Amino acid sequence: MMLATIPKKILIYGKLTRRLFIKRQVMKKTFEVLNEDITSEMLNVLKYNHITDHNMNSFLYIFIYEAIHLCVWLQIAPIEERKKILDKSALHIFLYLFIKMNSTFLLNHHIE
Repeated sequence: MMLATIPKKILIYGKLTRRLFIKRQVMKKTFEVLNEDITSEMLNVLKYNHITDHNMNSFLYIFIYEAIHLCVWLQIAPIEERKKILDKSALHIFLYLFIKMNSTFLLNHHIE
């Protein structure tokens, strides 16, 4: 009986909100896959043309990935979310480089 008292507009608004949420999630996941493919292809082209090597590609990957990510999401995101996106991207780069440098250091000393 409770459903009969809820206005039809509220039910429609709830359905539209869920659709918009699902649409944004699908768009986000699709972009992440495309971004990884684009980044990998760019690095393969650089490596094939002897511009970079495997060690440099491992460091360039995060910069290219985050640059493409920022270019797209800063255009799509509302103004109030842009600082959060920039902070998150900077954190990703810092963590990736920190882990990469420490794991390389530890592996090199472990082998010797």
